[in-house]
Amino acid sequence: PPTGLWEAFGASLRDWDLRSAMVQFFFDLLTTSWPIWRLLRLLATPTRAAEEGASTLRDLLVDDRPGVLLLGGSNTTFQWGSFTVRGRQVARGLRRYAHWDARAWNGDCESWCDLQSSWQPLVVVHIKYICSCSCSLYPAAVQIYDPIDIIGPRMEHELLQANCSVHGVLVQTSLAARDYQTHPTLQGIAEFVHMPMHHSNFAGLRRDFEEPVEVVGVHTIHKDDDLQIAAEATLREFPGLQFVHLNPMELFSSTQGKVITPSHTSEITSQLLQLDIAFARQSGCATTPWICARFKTGQRLVNLMAVGVPAVVWGDNAGFLEVAPGYPTVRSVEEGMLMLRMLVENATLRKELSQLGLHLSEAYSLPSTVGRYDAVFRRFLRANVSL
Repeated sequence: PPTGLWEAFGASLRDWDLRSAMVQFFFDLLTTSWPIWRLLRLLATPTRAAEEGASTLRDLLVDDRPGVLLLGGSNTTFQWGSFTVRGRQVARGLRRYAHWDARAWNGDCESWCDLQSSWQPLVVVHIKYICSCSCSLYPAAVQIYDPIDIIGPRMEHELLQANCSVHGVLVQTSLAARDYQTHPTLQGIAEFVHMPMHHSNFAGLRRDFEEPVEVVGVHTIHKDDDLQIAAEATLREFPGLQFVHLNPMELFSSTQGKVITPSHTSEITSQLLQLDIAFARQSGCATTPWICARFKTGQRLVNLMAVGVPAVVWGDNAGFLEVAPGYPTVRSVEEGMLMLRMLVENATLRKELSQLGLHLSEAYSLPSTVGRYDAVFRRFLRANVSL
């Protein structure tokens, strides 16, 4: 191909910091609908490229869609599984389903600001922490803060001390949105918007309703000793059944439990399908149970429902209650064991809960969730800038 093609190709890549997280960068670049696909097709047809000249390349590189940048505010945010979900996956969804030029930055906050790219996003989404330098870099953009699991006083501190005028804050339960919106310290700081997390069953895998129960367990990094002891005792009533704790820290030991790549996401779905019955109980909040019960996501349950795994669900968590209206819940370990026995013994109940879960999870598919993002972005844009 003509030399000019390679120069344009190299220039497009130089807009990004290839020194940081190169593997994640190329995963994101080569598995999405970015202009690189159009460039590669053009490079494969040098005759056409030579005839049409460099203007074709310029046309290919120009993207007239509104831009949104999703980046973490710390040096390591992009390495965490939460950024995979709320950064990389949401960016892909916005490109594919909502006609946004969405870019998830696989690097630290400061390195993005140092790029001095000519690209100007209309919306900047700060994930986990606020990237203050990007607020200065894009003063006319709508600034959205998505703290994910930075909740309670930690989120309040991050929001109040940031050198940034934040327009909106995404929270994962409607109860959290109401609480924060009426919080005396936070009134007038920003608008708090309920934005639940999507499930990651992109392949549409499903548990077979007809399969017998063999494995009962949990998929979490947290160890719940009370639950495990009670479950193992209950399962001794049913020969051949076993309890398993699928711990991402062990399953993804090479990345210290972090779910980074698309293949990691696929593996989680396959891991969930190892369970015939699962438990969905709040965990990892020993010191702040009241805050977690109001503000923590119900994503763990959403992922289980999306693959059709029936679950014993605790009703003391707003995240679970909001994503699964009509789903039976329990309030104690004793009630949980009664529900476990019912599910083991009653195949019809298992099938009903599997089908209910599949139906409820449709509202949390990536296309549905991206539709919520699109509506929120455009509402803020109408109020702040002209799209």
